Amino acid sequence: MTLLNKGHVSIERFHVDNRTAILSLDLEADYGGDDFEAVSQLPVLLKLLESENVPITIFAEARVLKRFPEMIRHAKNQGVDLQLHCFDHRQTGDTSQSLRKSIQIYQDLVGARPNGYRADTFRLTKQIYKTLIDENFLWDSSILPAAFGFGASREWCKESSGNDYFRFDKKLYEFPVAIHPNIKIPFTHSYQAILRKYPAYLLQILGGLPKLLVYDMHMSDLVWTKSINTSQSIPDSARALYKLSWFMRGKNTFSELASLIKNLRNRGYIFTTLDELYHKVKINDK
Repeated sequence: MTLLNKGHVSIERFHVDNRTAILSLDLEADYGGDDFEAVSQLPVLLKLLESENVPITIFAEARVLKRFPEMIRHAKNQGVDLQLHCFDHRQTGDTSQSLRKSIQIYQDLVGARPNGYRADTFRLTKQIYKTLIDENFLWDSSILPAAFGFGASREWCKESSGNDYFRFDKKLYEFPVAIHPNIKIPFTHSYQAILRKYPAYLLQILGGLPKLLVYDMHMSDLVWTKSINTSQSIPDSARALYKLSWFMRGKNTFSELASLIKNLRNRGYIFTTLDELYHKVKINDK
């Protein structure tokens, strides 16, 4: 599949006025496999965020929508910004057909169509981009504009320098996933977990933080599950990194997420959701 590149679209470049942070969650099977142990702990995460008065944008895999309909409805009723992830993480990305299946599953459950999308492993293809346009999506958050790292899109790395977000073909907004702008590596919960508290904090100082900070998480980053040892979907090299991130850490990283929220607030970030951001910037962008 051909990944979307700068030659495929016309690009408008924009900036946010204030430091803005969005917590985003890819709600999918544990490590993209067949287990859903971590996913079932979503209510614990939502309770933490409620206590912190922080909203969240959730990109739900279609399998999760089908397997946990009541949990998803409850989250939506609590005010969660619920959007669409891939159809099945065991497959190598969405096709136009699978994306349309996901849209129907979402619509049957929620009673409305999704506004936003995040591609499997940040791989926004030319085909999926066209389908997003055809299906009237308003925005996307699939591009990870890092120089290296899992899911990194080097094609968009230079384009992101000095720009917070984009509009493609005057139709679809793109809100890139956060990186450290000075060193071009991802600023996500997976990377923070591997680095640990003090190295991660030092990297924030040296690497900097973007003005628009779209922070990516997975439930398997937040909750330890046996899938880390048993899932057949994890390559050996990735399994070693996941195990390192959980070494001597306990059963969850919720306290570290709470510390991150406090740190970002101290730096002057205002928390919102991606859908709220879209509706805000759409009014101002001419």
